[in-house]
Amino acid sequence: MSLSTLFLVMPCILGSERYGMFSYEVLQANPIVEISELRDDLRAAGSLSQGTFGPNRAATWRVDELVLDVSTWSSSRGVALEGNEALWGLADLGSSTRAFRIDFGGTITDTWLVPSNPSFTHLVGAIDGAAVVCNSEGSGSSEWTARHCRQDGSVVTITGSTGSMYPEAVGRLSDGSPVAIGSMYVGTEYHAFLWYFDDEEPAIDLHELIDLDVSSMAQLIDQDGRLHIMTRDADYQGYVVVYDPVTGELLDGASITAISGLYMNTKTGDASGVHFPDGEQVAWRSMEAGTVDEVTMPDSIVGLLTARIDTSGSVLVNALLLEPSYANAVLVWPADGRDPIDLQDRTIGTLPSGPLSIMTTSPGGHAVLNTTEGVQLLVKLSPGDVDGDGTVAVNDLLSLLKAWGPWDGPCGPDLTFDGYVNVDDVLLLLSEWSM
Repeated sequence: MSLSTLFLVMPCILGSERYGMFSYEVLQANPIVEISELRDDLRAAGSLSQGTFGPNRAATWRVDELVLDVSTWSSSRGVALEGNEALWGLADLGSSTRAFRIDFGGTITDTWLVPSNPSFTHLVGAIDGAAVVCNSEGSGSSEWTARHCRQDGSVVTITGSTGSMYPEAVGRLSDGSPVAIGSMYVGTEYHAFLWYFDDEEPAIDLHELIDLDVSSMAQLIDQDGRLHIMTRDADYQGYVVVYDPVTGELLDGASITAISGLYMNTKTGDASGVHFPDGEQVAWRSMEAGTVDEVTMPDSIVGLLTARIDTSGSVLVNALLLEPSYANAVLVWPADGRDPIDLQDRTIGTLPSGPLSIMTTSPGGHAVLNTTEGVQLLVKLSPGDVDGDGTVAVNDLLSLLKAWGPWDGPCGPDLTFDGYVNVDDVLLLLSEWSM
């Protein structure tokens, strides 16, 4: 069953960051798609539902097919992917939650009963057939509990020295150890913590171990096994430190005047976010330790929500527009430092004319958007993709040769954007060949 249709409408747009648009089509009985996680291979985890009051069914997709529709529980949601092996999800069962792991053949391999309020439970992440779940006592409660769903079917509560535990991520250290990180409440401050999956001891207080300032939160484990910890000083100057628990190495990360909407790329450790110095609307990104690049949004932007950085340094910005009244929009802030550009001017295809907002992104820059026409999958295209079909192949080469010579259009076959379709464009296309 196909769940997506690629719209190919030319011409395309100026600039190096170009996107193709897919539109999810779903079973009529379950018309609503919610995506929780999107990977660069375009496998997604999420759920199908009938609407606000309809039951959810956990599901996972590739770009062009529904891989798995979990209907065992009528109120379930797929929230995480474990490599190419399994989908993890949560099912609400009265006064408790059941975490489940299901392989892509459709067989539920493991389930864990998590004592919690289902409405305030989320799955943080999974690795090696185990997962970490976080839950609170309910609306308004500041007490959060972290639980480890182990391979043997048991559920272990993760404890700290004191107070509630709020895990943010799971991953693997440079020595291969699977761990959970996040923040725990100690006195009147939040302290970053580290907890090993097989540990029976309380979580390690990283805030005390590496002598951080006022408060801290461990946010990300990068592909090299290093922890990225958000913290601030007494003057509310925000910064990020990078710490390797195996070697003890401590590095400086991004330093910014205020932290809001922080996002870190799980592959590179690069950071992005939004903040509001002197009432201005500013998006920022940090691609080198301690170095921050900022851009002030135009007056037409009345609210910044998130800024998500991809592996190339490009940033997708969620924003609110003054006109039409407080409508959502998505901007592209190119890696080369140019001002942000409306996503409408970056897409090969037809975007809905109404509001757009980002549901989730992949590290490489693909995104799932909420639109007036439903959920859309935004795919970052190769620089050599002339026709925007997601591949660089014979059709692209033929289109390029047909347009040989001077080119005064906005883009298309002039892949190098120098005003000519020539051998330079051919070489770029061949370097990106995918078939």
